[in-house]
Amino acid sequence: AVVSHANNPSATGFYPPLFAGVAALSTIYGGVNPIVAANVASVAIAIVWPFTISIALRRIARPSVFGYTIAMFGAVTVTLFPSLILQYGTLWPNALSLLAVAPALVLCLRILGLDRSRDGADDPHGRLAWWPALGALMIFLPGVAFAQPSSIFAIYYLSAPMLVWFLWRRFVDLEARQ
Repeated sequence: AVVSHANNPSATGFYPPLFAGVAALSTIYGGVNPIVAANVASVAIAIVWPFTISIALRRIARPSVFGYTIAMFGAVTVTLFPSLILQYGTLWPNALSLLAVAPALVLCLRILGLDRSRDGADDPHGRLAWWPALGALMIFLPGVAFAQPSSIFAIYYLSAPMLVWFLWRRFVDLEARQ
């Protein structure tokens, strides 16, 4: 019902359907109570959150046990996310979309060539290009919008400094060549 409401042209508002769709699939195919399905989905968000931070850290910084430990500890002890946002049921779609911010930023880093692979550590032959990451981001962003459109703005505002840095580096490189 929620997914059909999101696609209904006569609807007066928008409700992000992804969280309800995920919970509904577990209700339909798993035979569980919808309340249990929503709670299980919210617990899954809380469990996956530290791993998205770890993946983002791997693409940004050099791998180290200390860095991963600090990132995982910080991800699970920050009181603002995911614990407080998951306590209020109507914000569950927002929590799901915030879960996708770190991977989207990693894709932005890859597109701009600012991730760790630029030094050849992950791609010694330089075969990885920016266009697969751009394609993945183009597929990824509508999913984030269906989870909760507010995270699209978070991705934009967090990736804007990366774009400024990328453009500044290009400008400085052009100036140095001339």
